[in-house]
Amino acid sequence: MTVDERRHQLQRKLEEVLGPQNAQTLMDELGTGRLTIEDLRSELRTRLTQLDTKLQLLEERTDRKLSELKSDILERINDQTKTLFRAAVVSNAATVLAVAGLAFGAARLA
Repeated sequence: MTVDERRHQLQRKLEEVLGPQNAQTLMDELGTGRLTIEDLRSELRTRLTQLDTKLQLLEERTDRKLSELKSDILERINDQTKTLFRAAVVSNAATVLAVAGLAFGAARLA
């Protein structure tokens, strides 16, 4: 039995129970229940547009977060490089002073 046959059968049964006018009012409220291909295409376009918008916002947010992360990592690397450089300068200075002290000590003994 097709959908149209079932609707027609339902309308006859409603007319028996409710009367023709009330049955027609109820059937009109039910509508066809079918979407046309154009309705589906329109709905699909709307949903795709919404999805595109959401994906674009997600991409922008991800780019912003990656940029912040990159900046934070570079700042930390820069801080560590400065610390290592200072440590190297102090170590070399201490080594030069130690060697100079040994040289002066050796010169006095000689």
